[in-house]
Amino acid sequence: MLKQRVKYQGFDGELIEEDLYFNLTRMDLIELNDRYESKDMAAYIDKIVKEKNIKELYKVLKDIVLMAYGVKSEDGKRFIKNQTVKDEFAESLAFSQLIEDFHETDTAMSDFVTGITSQIKGLELATANLA
Repeated sequence: MLKQRVKYQGFDGELIEEDLYFNLTRMDLIELNDRYESKDMAAYIDKIVKEKNIKELYKVLKDIVLMAYGVKSEDGKRFIKNQTVKDEFAESLAFSQLIEDFHETDTAMSDFVTGITSQIKGLELATANLA
């Protein structure tokens, strides 16, 4: 699980700090591989980063962010990633700020990519071991 802290100004002007949580499952990885016609998502992300293909990187990152985002259940036993949770996040100032943060510093996007690709690489190894 990847934790990302964002700070943003709310609609009423208050400063809000929020911890966002992201997690990919094997099923998520299978869906990503299918969507991007890739057998190795981590390598695909590395490739578009090296090519500096910002348009494709933004598309992939937005897709991964929305796919991986979720909310921990109160008892801590579940990570809720249903469509309602995703839609609410996509419409939030926290989501907008996260995407803005990717562009404001040199390390924000690379840190997120590193965190997610590390998780993807682990999932790819686990998936390969199932075959």
